[in-house]
Amino acid sequence: MTPIYKVWEALTEKLPTALQESYDNCGLQVGDPSQIATGVLCCVDITEAVLQEAIAKGCNMIIAHHPLLFKGLKQIGTSSYIERCVCLAIRHDLTIYAAHTNADNADGGLNYLLAEELGLQAVTALAPMSDTLMELVTFVPAKKLNQVAEALWTAGAGTIGAYDSCSYRSSGQGTFRALDGAHPFVGEIGQLHVEPEERLS
Repeated sequence: MTPIYKVWEALTEKLPTALQESYDNCGLQVGDPSQIATGVLCCVDITEAVLQEAIAKGCNMIIAHHPLLFKGLKQIGTSSYIERCVCLAIRHDLTIYAAHTNADNADGGLNYLLAEELGLQAVTALAPMSDTLMELVTFVPAKKLNQVAEALWTAGAGTIGAYDSCSYRSSGQGTFRALDGAHPFVGEIGQLHVEPEERLS
């Protein structure tokens, strides 16, 4: 049985919330992600009819494209459809998750799928996101440094503007003791091991 947060984690891996626009509110909207998922209903917009459909189909997780909650609520009553949806979701233990501009902006996300459906070629972003560079830092046995760097570059890491194969390297020593049940690449179980390593970023 899969808890809802596991579905959420898998979604976030493909559609990182870090890719959402600054005005957006992607991710958990309502609910308890520790519940076991009984079913998942996908929709564009959260409405009372969508929630009723989820209840009827036994789905306790709803993945919506558009967030139900864009701005903070001052009350949770019945005066607006948003408030009614929140009340209905809470009453029936539904969890609502939104994947909006993160799904639009993700590599292979909705915009790419639409472009593919339209038969477009040589697709590039009209307004590339700024400040989305992330630094990956890892420590590699010195003998494997070039192999790991090549694998990362092949996967798309190390690109900054008009440059590729970018990295920073510094030498050091790593230490560890592999415990029972470990499968060390180097070293022996129960023995302190010192390994020349490179910091690769």
